[in-house]
Amino acid sequence: MRMRRATTDKKIIVKASDGQVIGINLGWDFIAEHEWGINTINRAFGIPGKPERRLLSGDLVGADVRTVTNVPAEFALFEAGYAYSYLLFDVSIGCMKDGELTVERLNKMLEAYKGDEELTTAWCRDSFGIRMKNNGLGFINSGTSVLAQIYDAFANCDAMIFLGGDDRNNIFARRGLTLAIRSMVTEEDLLQMREADKDYLDLVEAVEKTGIENKLAAAGKRYHRLLPSWTSDTSIKPNGKLLKTTHPIFFWLNPVGQDRNSFGWYTVEQLLEWIDGKGPIPKKKV
Repeated sequence: MRMRRATTDKKIIVKASDGQVIGINLGWDFIAEHEWGINTINRAFGIPGKPERRLLSGDLVGADVRTVTNVPAEFALFEAGYAYSYLLFDVSIGCMKDGELTVERLNKMLEAYKGDEELTTAWCRDSFGIRMKNNGLGFINSGTSVLAQIYDAFANCDAMIFLGGDDRNNIFARRGLTLAIRSMVTEEDLLQMREADKDYLDLVEAVEKTGIENKLAAAGKRYHRLLPSWTSDTSIKPNGKLLKTTHPIFFWLNPVGQDRNSFGWYTVEQLLEWIDGKGPIPKKKV
């Protein structure tokens, strides 16, 4: 799969106290490649990836499910002689012969069409890449480029990879693929990450109790994303008000076949109506 360019929420993450680099959020866009997770990336870097509820040894959460334990050969930094620095993970790098990996090839991989752009990012479930202008954002409070700092952290297994989310009240609150230097993240932010993971595990249990995923699968209802959220989450108010439901959760649905089905926030009851071809999800025929 080809990595796809991101346009929203991409940024360098720095400490508010001293401006030291913590990581980079590669951002996201309204495309399927940014909704399919990063399982292949996690496997390549030896990352568990998802929080796990363990009754005997304690929940596997926080930095423990995001920290790199392996650095694949296809992860590379390119900066000597370039106006830009490049940081990429892509399986195609290992197949290229000497001289094949040119600036033009790197730019094509990242869909980097603008020559004067300070920060270009692209990713999908099995690859990611960053291009950063060397005389611009590329250096922050250091003689070493931002991408070189992150690359060194990966080489020392002092790095984390994860997807951000809108519900986290910390420096990683924004959506998108995030690369972070583990030792630079504050204990407060790590604690919030652990608490968010525990809340996620509670949310998973609530979803399982509804049985909605199995029911949709049995009915042949396909989707790119079915994202749950607590109904008590005041940050989500479809049409300005909370949806009425007897369940503690509702879902963001990104369905397959959007010429026939509408995306949006829906209750369990509305998803069940979709199975019967009723409710607000099926588009009305004209």
